Amino acid sequence: MPTSLPVDQIAKAALKECGVIATGETPSADDLQEARDALNGILASLPMYGVSVPEVSPESLYVTWVLSPEAQTTWTYGLGFWTAAEIAGKFEVPIPKLQDITARASYWRDLMLKYAPDTAPIAFTVDNL
Repeated sequence: MPTSLPVDQIAKAALKECGVIATGETPSADDLQEARDALNGILASLPMYGVSVPEVSPESLYVTWVLSPEAQTTWTYGLGFWTAAEIAGKFEVPIPKLQDITARASYWRDLMLKYAPDTAPIAFTVDNL
């Protein structure tokens, strides 16, 4: 059975990685939206990497995503660090931290794109909240 992970959890993890928020803090609405928009762009770009995103409109991609349990860790870290790398410039992350985020994003992105589509296909669903 697939498991769900609210996309805001990925967005908040990316903001935390960039130093925008600390553990337990709530991001501002603008900061959270910035991370959601970055993640939305990443999800919309997945077909360019060979990942199928079936019949989901771009504006609703960030509501909820569902994937098999086998791929959950890979996709969680991959999308989290990829999102952090995308938003780091906006939040003026210091160069050493930016280099770390970029390296980790590259590692997890490569891992999820290399193995996850073949071994545990990803599917996206939209919850009407």
